[in-house]
This record gives sequence, C-alpha cells and structure tokens, in this order.
Amino acid sequence: MGLGATLLKAVIMLGIAMLAVAVAVWLGPELVADLPLRDGAPPIEAGVAREARCGNVRVLHHCRFVLEAPGADGAVMRSRSALLFLAGAAPDLSYRVVADPARPGRLTTSLALARYWSRAGTFAAIEALLLFITIAGARHVIADRFRGKALIRAFREGRARPAVLILEKRHLFNWRVRVGDPKQGGERRKWLVDTKDEPIWLDPASGAILGITPDGVHFMPVDARGRFLGLDSNEAMALLASVADYQRHG
Repeated sequence: MGLGATLLKAVIMLGIAMLAVAVAVWLGPELVADLPLRDGAPPIEAGVAREARCGNVRVLHHCRFVLEAPGADGAVMRSRSALLFLAGAAPDLSYRVVADPARPGRLTTSLALARYWSRAGTFAAIEALLLFITIAGARHVIADRFRGKALIRAFREGRARPAVLILEKRHLFNWRVRVGDPKQGGERRKWLVDTKDEPIWLDPASGAILGITPDGVHFMPVDARGRFLGLDSNEAMALLASVADYQRHG
C-alpha cells in the first residue's frame, strides 16, 4: 500500500505500454507499406529469401524473412519482413518474393500480401489488448494508491478491532477477500501476498478468516505470521493462541 508498491505497479504498466510501442514499431511500418499492394504485386524470378523462419503458438503464426533480389543497376536489393497473423493449425505458408512497383528497392512476399487482413487484424487486436491493460492497470494503480492512503489514515485515527472476512479465492500471490454482502455495500478486494502467507481461519468451511477494521468501513486480512500487521514472532503466536482459545470457547 506504500509508495514502493505503487511505483512497482507503475513500472509494470510502463513496461506494458513500451511493449505496445515496440509492437507498433516492429509491425506497423510494414503494414502501412503493404497496404497499397494487398491485391498483389509482380513477382521477381531471381528473388530469394536468405533467411526464412516460420513458427507458431497454436493459431498465432509468425514468420521472418531476409529477402534479396538483383536491382536494375546490378546492385543487390535487400529487405526484411516480419509477419504475425492468425490462421489454422497448418496454413499454407508458401511464398514468392515480390516487389513494390511504387518503391524501387523494396521487397516483400506473396504470403505477406495474401495474409494482409489477418496481419492487420492481429496487429489491431494485440495493440488494443495492450492499450486496455495499460489503461486499466493505470486506473487500478491510482485507485489502489488512494485506497491505501485512506486505509492507513483510518487505522491511524481509529483502534483496530476484529472483523470476519470471507476468503473467496486464494491464488499463489493474491487473495480475493470479501467483507459483508456486496449487494448491501460490502466490498471485494484483492490483496497481494507472499507465497508463505497463510490466513487465520475462523471457519474454513465457509471461508471465514480473521481481519481487522478501525471503523467498519476500511478492513484488511490478518495473516498467521502477523506480517501484515508488523508483529514479531511472539506477538503472532499470542494472536494465534487467542484465536484458538476463542474457537474452543466461542
């Protein structure tokens, strides 16, 4: 909830935004250049691919080419091509080297033109997804920062008292915790946790765990090690003993 956690999340969001820029720089210029040629371009009989690599992750296919062909002045023309597109499990990846009549010296492949709209759609989907993650993540970082400051302020101004929380989902690095009924103003919140963190169970069958609140509005779960509260080992053991005593006599 502190500044360090906020900065870490912000760095992650910045990394995703930079990935979106990298994808745009990697695929965007070639898509723009191939747009006028999407209906076809004349092949070059002497054109060859010095490097041609294609692979796939399920239905997402990627190909890289280094294309060469002799130019009108005898010099060797060379172009690089990178394709990313969606297709079936075993698409036709055959190709010929073709030239852009409007841009002497630029080579591409018949595969790039045949898969143009799939490439464009894949590019748009990836960019939209990365943009959505960046914006949603930024909003989450800002909201978490304000919630964290409000939570810290609430605990400074009020004395913490026990609260029953519901652990709805438990993942390796986060817990999804609910307080009250969401339909009646209750909240759900994800808490980042360490892999060693364990909740203090009040009723494992219902998912009830121990939490604390200073005002009935702000809350946080309590872990068995007392790490969330900054307890030392003796204090954590005393807390667990008191919970066990309550369960025996409660």
